[in-house]
Formats: sequence, C-alpha cells, structure tokens
Amino acid sequence: MPGMDGLQALAELGDWPGSRVLLTGQADEQVAVRAFNRGLIDQFIPKQTQDISRRLIEAVEKLLFDAHPRHAQTGA
Repeated sequence: MPGMDGLQALAELGDWPGSRVLLTGQADEQVAVRAFNRGLIDQFIPKQTQDISRRLIEAVEKLLFDAHPRHAQTGA
C-alpha cells in the first residue's frame, strides 16, 4: 500500500468493532505478535502458508462463531 502499511491502516480503524485478520506477504512473526498485543489483529496468516485458502476459511469461521468483546460495540 502506498503511503501506509497494513498495521498503520489497522491502527486507523481503532474504534471499528469488527474482527481483523492480518494476511501478509512478509511473514514477520514479531510484527504479528506486536499487532496482536496492541489489539490490532485477531488472527495472523502468512501468505506463504500451505493451503492458505483452508486457513482463511477456518479463521473467518472461527471469528464468525466466537464472540469478541469489540462486537458488543455494534449494538447488535
């Protein structure tokens, strides 16, 4: 992304109540750990993951069925 990396974009979403999955081509696990610890992401999947489509489906399904504290902010 020109002008901003994914973590900066996630930080801009600060009050957004949805779940977030970091999908990155640079499998820097330290960046993912920092993002998770800062509450910026709920899942991390490196693009180099074998069977990435299955992992993405599993992550989305898990996030759909597991309540997250931010979801209470939606008023639903």
